[in-house]
Amino acid sequence: AGNRALDFAIAVGIGLVGAGFLLLLRYGIKLSTPPLILTILVPAALCIAVEQIWPRTLRFGLSVGAAMIAIVACSRLDSSRMLYEGRNFYGMKSAYAHPSGSYHEFAHGTTVHGAQWTDPKGQDTPLTYFHPTGPVGNVFRVFESMRVKQNVGIIGLGAGAMAPYAQPGQHFTFYEIDPEVARIASDPALFTYLERCGEKCDIVLGDGRLTLAAAPDAHYGLLFLDAFSSDAVPVHLLTREALELYLRKLDPDGLLIFNITNRYLDLAPLLASLAEETGLSCRVRRDDANVPGVSQFPLKKASRFFVMSRNARALARLERFPDWEKPDAGRTIRPWTDQYSNIFSVLDWE
Repeated sequence: AGNRALDFAIAVGIGLVGAGFLLLLRYGIKLSTPPLILTILVPAALCIAVEQIWPRTLRFGLSVGAAMIAIVACSRLDSSRMLYEGRNFYGMKSAYAHPSGSYHEFAHGTTVHGAQWTDPKGQDTPLTYFHPTGPVGNVFRVFESMRVKQNVGIIGLGAGAMAPYAQPGQHFTFYEIDPEVARIASDPALFTYLERCGEKCDIVLGDGRLTLAAAPDAHYGLLFLDAFSSDAVPVHLLTREALELYLRKLDPDGLLIFNITNRYLDLAPLLASLAEETGLSCRVRRDDANVPGVSQFPLKKASRFFVMSRNARALARLERFPDWEKPDAGRTIRPWTDQYSNIFSVLDWE
């Protein structure tokens, strides 16, 4: 009887060790997603290392089971609440609420495409890659001071987080290929960016390059390409012919901005080559000011943006803000065309 009681006591102890280690990783060391391998291996290693456990079949089984139960239970303490989940030809989309209820987040596959505070006081603040203190905020401050057409075209909708930048007298047109993304962004139970924007914003469904071709020439003072954050990059939006189209639809002094935030690809050299070939001025900014536990702006994500323009003086104004610089002239890439592209040339080996 004494040995049986000890079997259960040791199992409970191992379970507590597993739970404590998981909670330490998540809350003590500030890891939002503790490595699963660590949370499993540490209690499992204890089960094997302690001589009084592994030779005894019942004691070993109870200890491993207790560790797994504790880990699963603790991992669910702050699990997000799923608000929407769906899949179509363009992949899996999900929207979920943070356990605190303080914000909603939108993900396409494994890539976050937007978030929004649920408190109405914060719902007009663009979050994630589009935070006002980041590159996008810098570009809009310059744009609003320019004497160009105040129409803005945006290829890629996400959660609609760009909509709060729309000012009176401006009009934003979002070009979105995935109708399911449009449904998510337009549902006020999930995100209210578009609803709060009202008549200043509209959505055009279809491939961004094809639908943009129908817009009047020189119609936009700013064109925003936000379609390159996912693992699959739409190559046809990064070719010489695509750039020629963007320039036709852009005011002669307008700005062309690319969100090139990506885990695996470095698109800056490619865009720099296209800009040089076309005679455009360009600047790039990497914003890493969101280190977990350090950033003073919650839900701001690290980002990288590339801006082109025929208006060199407008781009020079970006240098009033931190970290804007000219692309590295030492790395050149053959410009892509509708007949040629090389994904290996833009792999980020770092």
